[in-house]
Amino acid sequence: MIAMMVLAVGYATEGYVTIDWQFLVLQALVGVALGGEIAIISAIVANYINAGDEGLAFGMDNSVTVAGRGLALFLGAAVATG
Repeated sequence: MIAMMVLAVGYATEGYVTIDWQFLVLQALVGVALGGEIAIISAIVANYINAGDEGLAFGMDNSVTVAGRGLALFLGAAVATG
């Protein structure tokens, strides 16, 4: 829960920075929080899968994450070009 709050505050305030070091500090905090979120998601997945299905579950988790990042690139480009 703390990691999600740090992510929300970090992302929400990045648009208001005026000095480079402020952005660097916020990105570092967001990076630490995101690392915590990834560990939490992996623990939740491991808790709910059957023995022997770990490879499938973590492979699907990674595939969905990569697909989301790829889609985000196209959506961001579409928004930026209008």
